Amino acid sequence: MKTVHEDRQLDLDYSLSSDIAVKSRSIDISFKGLISVHGQAVDTDSIRAGKEPVFTETNKMIYVGISEFFFNGAAIAIYNSGPFEVNVPKMENAPKLAQNIVGIKPGLWTVELTKAPIIEIRKAGLFATVNFKAQSEAHRKSFLKICKVKMDVEFKERLLIAKIQKLK
Repeated sequence: MKTVHEDRQLDLDYSLSSDIAVKSRSIDISFKGLISVHGQAVDTDSIRAGKEPVFTETNKMIYVGISEFFFNGAAIAIYNSGPFEVNVPKMENAPKLAQNIVGIKPGLWTVELTKAPIIEIRKAGLFATVNFKAQSEAHRKSFLKICKVKMDVEFKERLLIAKIQKLK
């Protein structure tokens, strides 16, 4: 068990889910993991199980697979932990018209998820459907949005980095 976000009290509980398998061309180490709000019970039946990663290549040294269950468990934990603040940066590449239509101005926003996000892994990447309402601290403007995101993830040292590619 490890705390992954102090302010939101999010914990990661992970352990081996099966014996380490040594094969002629690989070593398989299977973990199971769940992100939860510290001190809150988790109803694992309420988490969308989804797809487990399957590897068909064998030409690289290391493959890391993260299941939809793990991402959806994290999404429920973030949903259960309540509203949070996001500092929206100035979007240099986004046209001003697009920024005005969406209504998201740079600055501090309070965001509240209205439903637990749904994460799906497809061949084209990771897709998330997020329902939220947000209020700007500076403008006191509030809106309700549904956001669909396509992203890939990469590891950099011990960090998992989401690279957003398509946002609807």
